[in-house]
Amino acid sequence: MPQQGAGSASPFVIGTLQIIPRLGQEFTTSQDLAFYYQVYGATPDPATSQPRLDVAYIFLAPDGRS
Repeated sequence: MPQQGAGSASPFVIGTLQIIPRLGQEFTTSQDLAFYYQVYGATPDPATSQPRLDVAYIFLAPDGRS
């Protein structure tokens, strides 16, 4: 699919990425899975001057087990 230019008004095109929202919750093993997120207001770590973030992910199997 062609990418739109930098002046694009599309909320789903960021740089060279096109974000395609998924309405369903199920994936098959033949499908690619990718995550996209943006972080706002991260404060720098005083020791490294790099943004400090704590992130946790939980993936559940179809039977509800993690």
